Amino acid sequence: MLAATHLQAYLARHAEADALRAAQRVNGTYQRALVVPCFDEPDDLLDSLLPSDAQQLLVVLVANAPDNASAPQLARTKALLKLGSVSSDSETVLDSRRNVGLLVIDRVSLPLPRRRGVGLARKIGSDCAAALIHNKQLRHSWIYTTDADVRLPAGYFVAQLPDQGAAMFPFRHRGQTAEMQNKADLYELHLCYYAERLAWAGSPYAFHSLGSTLAVHARAYAMVRGYPRRNAGEDFHMLNKLAKVAPIHCLAEPTLEIQARYSNRTPFGTGVALAKIHSTEQYESYAPESFALLRQVLRALDDAGEKIHSRIDPRALGILQELGFDRFRLRQHAQNQRATRKAMHDWFDGLKTLRFI
Repeated sequence: MLAATHLQAYLARHAEADALRAAQRVNGTYQRALVVPCFDEPDDLLDSLLPSDAQQLLVVLVANAPDNASAPQLARTKALLKLGSVSSDSETVLDSRRNVGLLVIDRVSLPLPRRRGVGLARKIGSDCAAALIHNKQLRHSWIYTTDADVRLPAGYFVAQLPDQGAAMFPFRHRGQTAEMQNKADLYELHLCYYAERLAWAGSPYAFHSLGSTLAVHARAYAMVRGYPRRNAGEDFHMLNKLAKVAPIHCLAEPTLEIQARYSNRTPFGTGVALAKIHSTEQYESYAPESFALLRQVLRALDDAGEKIHSRIDPRALGILQELGFDRFRLRQHAQNQRATRKAMHDWFDGLKTLRFI
């Protein structure tokens, strides 16, 4: 009942209007929904994206373009509309035997504001899935999201998920050439190094934040009001909010395969990082000493900030003060140590951790 209340309130107050209209076009009932935002992607993307054992599945494909897209980009993205019956009142049946359907949402004809981009597209698709869960047209309460450059493995949709929060699937970047694979390995090493060092330091935000590898429970999704409408980093910012109210689970299997490719469609991310490695032949990561200082800070915060000024390196203290720690302390009026500790870790969240590093 509580989950339904959260979800119903979210859909009434914060869901995107075109997502709710799209949900009304779905006539069938499915086990799960997979949300895929697509801009300037090939029209055969589903052939490589979906695993062979997918069944009882609705693919919610959000064909979208920013308002500054070029004419060729618009033309290629408009071709995606042919995959689904966007002008009819129903989803398209991809495979009747396995009950796999496709719902295409058109945000090409009405382009997205350039500063909202993929975040808004992912939110539209996820809001649509949330509405279908509320309408009981999806039996599974988890919203799966991925990207067009991913190959989902067999067993992806039957992997055991927890009861709440979010789940991050393991991933591996694959390059089509040895040179591209080397660049992908460098970038992936940076991602894994960062998450592993955060875990070593004791951070509660030690998880990857790739939207293409994420599944989120509808209740948790509603609690944080869905994806931020951002042109990049929407996955990071949603998980940053979500970690404060629900657990983030890092699954051991199955492993998703992400195509390594250059891209400049967003200001940062995998495609931009690969392009940078291509131009410099190297990729710098964060100094190990930064994580040692972070470990000091987190241990002091775990003690509810007791005498924090005398317990950590002056360099770390200076950065904390730049981030507003003293102002936060003045506003803090928690009743007990446990509540104070949570408030401190909610304040010193994944974004402030990144800024600290």
